Amino acid sequence: MRHKNRSSITLFFLSLISASFAQDPPGIKWKQIQTNHYQIIFPKELQSDANRVANTMEHVHQGLGKNLKHEHKKIPILLSNRSAIPNGYVGQAPWRSEWFNIPLMIKEMGSTEWYRDLAVHEGRHIVQTNYMNQGVSRFLGMVFGEGTQSLYTGFLIPSWYWEGDAVGIETALTHSGRGRSSYFNRTTRALILEGKKFNYEQALYGSYKEDYPGHYELGYFFTDHIKHTYGKEAWPNIINKTLRWPFILNPFFPLSRSMKKTTGLSLHELYGNTFNDLGKNWGSQLEKINESPANIISPKTKIKTSFLYPTMTPNGEIIVLKTGLGNVPTIVKIGRIDTVLKKISPSANLFGYHSNGTRAVWSAYDPDKRWTKQSWANIRILDIDTGQLRTITSKKRIFNPNISQNNKLIAAVSFSETRQCSLMIMDSETGKIIDQVEAPNQGLIMYPSWSNDGREIVFTSQKYRGRAIYIYDREKRKFEILKAESWTEIFKPVFYQDYIIYESIIQGIDQLVAIHRDNKKEYQVTTRKFGATNPAVNSKGQLLFNDYTSKGDAVAVITLKPDDWAEIPSDRKQPILGSNMNSKDKAIYDLPIPKKEYEIRDYKPALHLFNFHSRYIFDDELSPSLGLQSDNILGTMKFNMDLIYSQNEKTLTQRIKSTYSGFYPIFDFELGYGKRDVRFGPFTQKVENTRDSIKFAVNEKWDELNVNFGMSIPLKNSRRGITTQYSYAKAGIKFTKRSDTHYHYSFDKIPPNVRVKEMEKRSDRDGGIMPVYIEGGMSSIDESAPRDLGNPGWQIYGYFGGAPLGGLWKGQQLSIRMQYGKRGLGKHHFIGAQLQYETNQGDYIIPSKVTFPYGYNWYFPESIWRLKIKYQMPLVYPDLSLPFSVAYLKRIHGGPFVDAASVSGHSNMLAVGGAITFETGGFFDIKFPISLSINYYYHPLNGNSGIRLDFE
Repeated sequence: MRHKNRSSITLFFLSLISASFAQDPPGIKWKQIQTNHYQIIFPKELQSDANRVANTMEHVHQGLGKNLKHEHKKIPILLSNRSAIPNGYVGQAPWRSEWFNIPLMIKEMGSTEWYRDLAVHEGRHIVQTNYMNQGVSRFLGMVFGEGTQSLYTGFLIPSWYWEGDAVGIETALTHSGRGRSSYFNRTTRALILEGKKFNYEQALYGSYKEDYPGHYELGYFFTDHIKHTYGKEAWPNIINKTLRWPFILNPFFPLSRSMKKTTGLSLHELYGNTFNDLGKNWGSQLEKINESPANIISPKTKIKTSFLYPTMTPNGEIIVLKTGLGNVPTIVKIGRIDTVLKKISPSANLFGYHSNGTRAVWSAYDPDKRWTKQSWANIRILDIDTGQLRTITSKKRIFNPNISQNNKLIAAVSFSETRQCSLMIMDSETGKIIDQVEAPNQGLIMYPSWSNDGREIVFTSQKYRGRAIYIYDREKRKFEILKAESWTEIFKPVFYQDYIIYESIIQGIDQLVAIHRDNKKEYQVTTRKFGATNPAVNSKGQLLFNDYTSKGDAVAVITLKPDDWAEIPSDRKQPILGSNMNSKDKAIYDLPIPKKEYEIRDYKPALHLFNFHSRYIFDDELSPSLGLQSDNILGTMKFNMDLIYSQNEKTLTQRIKSTYSGFYPIFDFELGYGKRDVRFGPFTQKVENTRDSIKFAVNEKWDELNVNFGMSIPLKNSRRGITTQYSYAKAGIKFTKRSDTHYHYSFDKIPPNVRVKEMEKRSDRDGGIMPVYIEGGMSSIDESAPRDLGNPGWQIYGYFGGAPLGGLWKGQQLSIRMQYGKRGLGKHHFIGAQLQYETNQGDYIIPSKVTFPYGYNWYFPESIWRLKIKYQMPLVYPDLSLPFSVAYLKRIHGGPFVDAASVSGHSNMLAVGGAITFETGGFFDIKFPISLSINYYYHPLNGNSGIRLDFE
């Protein structure tokens, strides 16, 4: 994954989580290894793995740079081990890569060992970023630093190139990789073979009515087609031409122009050729498939909906996890009308879910309330009959749970902070650990499954030579190796009589395969067009599984008849699928990796607090400035220093601003000093004893020193089901000292014989202003489906500030905001309400936090109530590219609103009307989602009306 730092405005206080709170907990003893090209930073307990990563990165270093000749910039690689989230990324501002220790245990990732996989994939992102340092990008990097350069290359080079090229490298240089996975390409394959053509814009921007390939899938096919049709130098030439004066040569479509110059075809023509070739390849593949019969028992749907992990209750009902464009993950009993049992977090799809028909068990994401690089994966268990939900573990990292048929035991995969992976057996009532063992190959264990009698567990394990199938005898505590390590696709094994049934690839399609436990012969169980996954055997000897089409994963059932199965070879190669790629690259890990013992030194965070990486010419309020930005690698210290020019006052302010997040409270500090110049007037003053008057304006000028200090503390951060609850508190003081205050008068015309002052010293306006404030927020927000127009839940925000310590001016403010949202009358409708109250007393030293209804001029209120209610409903899903690709329209939605306010001492305000919102995916083939709302308002109290445009 390539990661770019971008600022974004989210819910009024939830934005604190993603940016300010992204740190490891304190107390970690950080170490480092320096190699020729990389700096590995890691916790002490990962010392052995860190040395292996150092050797691995140096081993792959030269191979990753093929066809992208670049100047390597040494990069820190941070190894994290406190999170339950599987991830890895490369980013700028600051320049670093971070690898999380939990592997991504999903089907399409293949069988490459996790750190080796990251070395190739993230290593390619390092190469890409270094290669982009040319042309205008290099100039921007030299002048403005990494932040601007990352934003620039991210706009010009779409995400599908970054990820698609990296997937291509991971596929070519290993025996596994997503390019060899039929599961990875099934979205594209099913759409094409079912005759559902989709254009470039639909694939780029996505859709609310159809599931098109994502940027990994799109990018892999697109980049691969160009590489192998036009040569390995095609992409370097395209990138070079795109980054060299793009906005002069072609300001709107620099990438397409560069493709045309290099290949003779435009982006859209190349896209068409790519998917036409894929269609031909897959079409000829499908002609060889003689689809075996299966009974589809899940309902048909209009939009893509999957009924995952089917299992049967004792009375024959089907339990599934239903998910899709219109649904959050929901455990249901399927039928003519689905019976909803429980809505659960999307993390269950990533961390593991299983049901035996009477219980459902899954691993759920539990974040730490303060340190978001620390999180857990704990076990939830649902009684399907009673609806009782329990959490049976705490502060564990447990994945892929599987509950036994008698509901007493759970088998799962446990990960420690030393990266030790174990098969764990626990009591389903108490969560007590009964047994815990490593796999014989000390590899990554995945998807354990119980035998009917509860005596054995089958699972897969992978290390350096692919994936194997093991069976663990719980009573004897012995392992049986059923299928040795190989690069054959193996996934989700389950017991059936004397066989183990598992997912594998046959002729480029996911099918279900059976291996006999005694003679090790293998047989093909299913032959489906687009893929059969998630096998489950019921007590009647029937096999339930998911059968894929472009509408999602349906539930299919067949009667198992081993005598009808066709024997297949056990050693099945995994070709690179769906493309014309015929890689001659030797697998990079077939060559021996060095085992050098690197010197390990302490990494002292206190000595690395400052890491200046970017310059900027606009500050966080878009005022012209000259600034430097620093962020340290561990994410605990943010520092800015800048010189800000006020366009309104024509003055300069010097400022330093810092946030330190290494302690439990987060500390904010700001120091600023500069000139101020505020203009008042014009005024008219009558001259005494004459008929003359003087018109004049006043410029109040003074020197101003600002010292701001704040401290914030998270109080709660938890997830239960689809609900995220969060709360925080913050306190601070803002000291402002004014000095050398003067009034400068400017006169339009001075009457004869009248003497005036051009300047007057105002010592009475010198002094200090010291408001103190406390604020806090609470929220409870539900997950939403992609089609939903809002997130149900509530939020409360409160602020109280004043000047209890005295000072030049004194004032006080109490401000409260409450928001509530729920699903509307129709599917995906949403109704939201916002209630605000604010009172201001004394001098106005604290900015107001309340705006007025549409069409009313704002002024500073002494006391105000405001209530706004808005109803939203989807109108149409155009999936339409506007002429000349100016924009791509994904959805239009609209609805009525009413907005009322009552301000003390003033007339009431009331605006009613309606809004229509256009949701766009981006502009000029640049993915940049933005929504434009056209709001018509009418004032019943005075008859005024108007239109207001808002960007959302």
